[in-house]
Amino acid sequence: MREKKTRSSMVRYNRNCFRWAVPVIILVLLQGCPINTGTNPAPPTYYSLEINPGRIISYPGGGGLSRVTMTPGEDFPQRLRLSLAGDSLLGAVLSDTVLTLQQQAVEVTLFPDTAIATGTYTPELVVVHGDQANRFPITVRVVSYSPGAQRDHAVSKRDTFLTWLEAHYPQSAVPAGVRWFGYNRDPSTIDLSTWVFLSADWEVDVRWQNFASTPHWFQLRRRPEAKPSLAAKQAPDGDIRLVPVAFYEGWE
Repeated sequence: MREKKTRSSMVRYNRNCFRWAVPVIILVLLQGCPINTGTNPAPPTYYSLEINPGRIISYPGGGGLSRVTMTPGEDFPQRLRLSLAGDSLLGAVLSDTVLTLQQQAVEVTLFPDTAIATGTYTPELVVVHGDQANRFPITVRVVSYSPGAQRDHAVSKRDTFLTWLEAHYPQSAVPAGVRWFGYNRDPSTIDLSTWVFLSADWEVDVRWQNFASTPHWFQLRRRPEAKPSLAAKQAPDGDIRLVPVAFYEGWE
């Protein structure tokens, strides 16, 4: 599979950045209602939101992804309207602008501009129902980072995995000609690399430990589904085999 001309970056999770991967969970109640004392009615519960991760590390020309999951309450208003507010250089994009009973999750993708300054940014997800608007922050830390040759290595491994998948499990293969955008999930860590490659319909993660001849790990997810559909491991001798998704998620 030939790499299309796209921007690249990286991101990943490990113990050093665990504090940046915690989800944000918010319960939304009717503002200004009295506390239930047994005589007053309980305030209506509209919905709760989980933003995972609620904190992202990225870099100029990099990327990022948060999944927003809504759980409707007893008084859910049938439709929530969504928008994003924040620095335009973050390049934040919503996969959809509504949440309903039929569609309870969206994704927020970041494409930080190459001109963005390093520092901490707080874009907000704005959720509107009726005359109420609630704002939910996502913390983004932009650091200085240059992918160098690591991106080429990640692209090569991604293509090796996709070629293997098409040959051995064609029912799960990604169609040819997909345009990918890649980034390093955690550019602040040097011992472990996790590259994320996104297309309109797919996500491929490639993970390996730096400074050692160790296996490469792969994970495939169909967007916007929450869970990966499969994972695989490539041994140092080049042999690739499917593994349980939990093996990928638990490996560091």
